[in-house]
Amino acid sequence: LGEAPSAQSDAEAAKFDDACAAALVKKLPPMPSGKQCAAVPSSNWAADHDARLLIGAHRHGWGAMEAIRKDAVLWSLAPPLAPETFDEEGEVTAASALPGPK
Repeated sequence: LGEAPSAQSDAEAAKFDDACAAALVKKLPPMPSGKQCAAVPSSNWAADHDARLLIGAHRHGWGAMEAIRKDAVLWSLAPPLAPETFDEEGEVTAASALPGPK
C-alpha cells in the first residue's frame, strides 16, 4: 500500500483508497457463505469492506476502530452497509454504528 499524498483533494484520496481496496480484494480469500457470525457487522459485509479495514489499520494504526470508522474519505466510495448487527448465533439483533456511509 502506498500513502495517499496529503495534498490530494478528498475526491482524489477516495479514488486512491478505492483503487487500493480493489487491489486487496483480488488477494483476499472468498467470504464464507451461509449463516453470518458475530464477527461480521452487517449482512451485506463484503471483501471490499475488509480491504478498507486493512487500509484503515495501515493509516490509523491497529485497533484504532473509532478513527477508522470516522474516516469519511476511506468509506466514501464503499458499498453502503445494512444497519444491523448479529448475536453469537448469527441472528440479526439491532442497528449499530457501522463504519462509513449508511
